[in-house]
Amino acid sequence: MERIFMERNDFTIFHEPFSVLYYVHEAKGSAKFEAEVEKFASNYEDIKKEILAAAEKGPVFFKDMAYHPFQHIMGDDEFLKRLTNTFIIRDPADTINSHYAMNPDLTREEVGYERQLQLFRRLEEVQGKAPILVDSEDLTTDPNQIIEAYCQSVGIIHVPEALEWEPGQPEAWKSWESWHKDASQSKGIIAKKNSYAVTVENDSRLREMHDLELPFYNALRAQRIAAAPGSPPTN
Repeated sequence: MERIFMERNDFTIFHEPFSVLYYVHEAKGSAKFEAEVEKFASNYEDIKKEILAAAEKGPVFFKDMAYHPFQHIMGDDEFLKRLTNTFIIRDPADTINSHYAMNPDLTREEVGYERQLQLFRRLEEVQGKAPILVDSEDLTTDPNQIIEAYCQSVGIIHVPEALEWEPGQPEAWKSWESWHKDASQSKGIIAKKNSYAVTVENDSRLREMHDLELPFYNALRAQRIAAAPGSPPTN
């Protein structure tokens, strides 16, 4: 989704701005930040100020993990009311397998579904409506129809040309460069299944994480948007 917004070229993009807060400032989690920390705001209020300052000049899209700012944003109703929220989910087994391959010290919080559901419910309370939710399986099956439905939901113009791009590593991804190798080599949204030596099928710790997080995923998935009616399928 973030790569599509980059290609649109009508939004200012922030890539996981609160990851510095979580992994560096608060020293939580287990993944390692890969950029020079000094280049980034690292506390919650300063990061938020950067986002809001950019929003004064034009539309902003920022992609992040629910658990990164969770302890702060859950009580920040003023900020939550400013946001148009999109939740993106994928099968927990795929999430856990791929994350573990990059980071064997993966924690359950970094798996993330419980935090996502808690934030989803909080936004329902604060905004009086459910946030928009996209299932990655739906998105990779038919990108054009799902993105058209998504654009209709958030009130922006659908730009079909933004679903294709030239391969390469966007500058915004440099702070987590090694995590975006596949995405950097892509030319669009495609369904791709990787094979991993350690998975939820053969590792008891990963299986436990999966089984604990699966109910939260299922609750979220029940809220996903459907493809736009009448829109042409992706070839």
